[in-house]
Amino acid sequence: MALASTILDRAENTLIFERSTIGISGLESSNLLTVLNTAVKDYFMSFEKSGEPPSTIAKETGFALVADTALAADTAKGATSYTVDDSSSLGASGALAIWDNDRPDYTEFTGNDLSTAITGATGLDFPHEEDDTVSLLYALPTGYDSMRSTIGFEDGVSVDGNPYFFTTGNPIRNNYAIYDNGTTKYLHFPQGVTGDVFVKYNGLPTVVDAETDTVDIPTKDEDYAMWRVVEYAAPMLERMDMYQIAQRQIFDILHSAHVRRNIGKRPKTRMTRTRGSITRSQVF
Repeated sequence: MALASTILDRAENTLIFERSTIGISGLESSNLLTVLNTAVKDYFMSFEKSGEPPSTIAKETGFALVADTALAADTAKGATSYTVDDSSSLGASGALAIWDNDRPDYTEFTGNDLSTAITGATGLDFPHEEDDTVSLLYALPTGYDSMRSTIGFEDGVSVDGNPYFFTTGNPIRNNYAIYDNGTTKYLHFPQGVTGDVFVKYNGLPTVVDAETDTVDIPTKDEDYAMWRVVEYAAPMLERMDMYQIAQRQIFDILHSAHVRRNIGKRPKTRMTRTRGSITRSQVF
């Protein structure tokens, strides 16, 4: 994988201009970095419905589930502190599900004496009774984007080697849910589940907003990003010949990338011409 500066240098050499001295609005480094960042996002987005993503964003993580605990006393709606039987394994801060029968009430906290007291709590939507089950939620890694489906991990998650499946409702049996507070996503498992969790997921590519940033597109396909910059810059330089070449190269590189990732499956592609230029459309 190359640095953004290397990709931009290649685009400059292809079009024969220098971004630092060209003096044309839109060809400044900041604008070209925006084009490059969009190209990276588009490259990975094209794989969302096409099986395994490129290895540069294929990530894995694992952890052990901790045993549920229970409320040590009745707790009011909106309470900012409460006690549990044992908070030693819940972490210094995080998120919990407090169950009312089969209905989870999600709450977050910022303090834990690692004995029984939870403080700095938010989010309790209804009152709870002593002995209601309390389950820890498990934060997904920073940079998590989506679950990665593979054989044995159809929805990306297993517990002790057994696949678990995503549900939008309350998790029961071999299902899991995802609690999203807008900043962090948490895995939520059914009451009483223990064991070792293994997660396969797609990470977010590096945001490209500086020339020192890494372009996460695999080395074999790096020229996809370079040609996207050429496609953007060529009309400003009145190089429509290079604009059309760039469009062809962009299509061919992306097509080849999908073929490599889906050996044995025939990718569906469509290419049409409009007034001498190529309009790309991929349905892989």
